[in-house]
Amino acid sequence: MGTRLFIGNLAYAVTEQELREAFTGEGIELRSVRVALDRETGRPRGFAFVETMTDDGAKASIEKLSGRVLQGRSIIVEEAQAKPAGPRPGGDEIVVTRECASCGSVACARGGIACRHHMRNTQRA
Repeated sequence: MGTRLFIGNLAYAVTEQELREAFTGEGIELRSVRVALDRETGRPRGFAFVETMTDDGAKASIEKLSGRVLQGRSIIVEEAQAKPAGPRPGGDEIVVTRECASCGSVACARGGIACRHHMRNTQRA
């Protein structure tokens, strides 16, 4: 078992310090605590990742804290899963654009608006 844990179903108001106190209150030593934030708004996303110092600490965390109520919500504590290998959806795909043969205006084929002239497909990486 790894020492990295996923903490889910968190109230948006839970801070890293409150999460750290919940773990250390049970005698579990932590290496790090990180509450996930939305990239655009900077607001919490309702989950976090915690890294314990030992495998035994990770097991104890799951046993003692899974289902515990923290700020009115029953939290989920489980071993974190590794990110899947390979490209993420929407990241490395080929973008197909349409180029007007008449005026040369270009629009993305995913929903951009193109001119009314005849269109020909072109591909960009």
